Amino acid sequence: MTSLSQGPGFAGTFNAAQFAALVAATYTGQWCYVDDGTRLTPYRSTGVEWVSMDLTAAQIAAGATGVAGATSGAPGTLILPGGEVRLTTPQYTWATLPAAAAYIGNAFVSDVGARGSLWRSDGSAWGLVNGQCVLTSTAVAAAAHTGTVAETTIATYTLPAGLLGLNGVLEIYSKWTLTNNANAKTFTPKLSSTTLGGIGMPSAASFGTRHAIQNRNSASSQLASNGTVHGYSGNGATGWTLPAVDTSVAQNITLNITLGVAGDSATLESYEIILRRP
Repeated sequence: MTSLSQGPGFAGTFNAAQFAALVAATYTGQWCYVDDGTRLTPYRSTGVEWVSMDLTAAQIAAGATGVAGATSGAPGTLILPGGEVRLTTPQYTWATLPAAAAYIGNAFVSDVGARGSLWRSDGSAWGLVNGQCVLTSTAVAAAAHTGTVAETTIATYTLPAGLLGLNGVLEIYSKWTLTNNANAKTFTPKLSSTTLGGIGMPSAASFGTRHAIQNRNSASSQLASNGTVHGYSGNGATGWTLPAVDTSVAQNITLNITLGVAGDSATLESYEIILRRP
């Protein structure tokens, strides 16, 4: 019989009668083997029902290799050279990720993070396995912005609905090259249409910024940088910005620049947006 790897969340091996008596809700996120006397078939509990994770007989007969089932959300079955079978981490998009209450264990989310990200549910909430991930990042400079004094959006990232959760944190870092004079140049990051604290950048050839925003035990209440605390240190003379943006729906994060004199220029050299959600 093919060698089978047990891995995390393994509930046991059962015969058909024992398996028929298993209550799926009791084993949410776990998996097991059902032994029919000739082969073992892997099943996983969704909390509502048991779902087969097996390759088809035709795939097995053909000596199939690779992952089957992962794109549908069920843990895949990986057949390694030599015939060893292992289960892979289930893969979802953010929109198809099951509710935390219906899932216990790890899941790979393919569209959150530059290369995807690994999440874990404890049955009450989802969190990033390592606590954070880079949502977007680029070190390729945008075209120099010049010729207008109107506020102009240089970069946009769409925050998926619900990604911040109730207490998640976003950190926004940017690096700029500027016309070095005393004319006004104002960098304004925004969540939806809400400014997260504008920062003046005159009399500098280069400038780096850091902004942070956190949900305050609510998807529609935040604590953010104020109008005077920016960069990597500083003391603010005003209170914190308190946005009320509904992050349970998708919202744009924009990086905007306003020149005081149209003949000056500002170039966004690099930026990154980091999500912290332990």
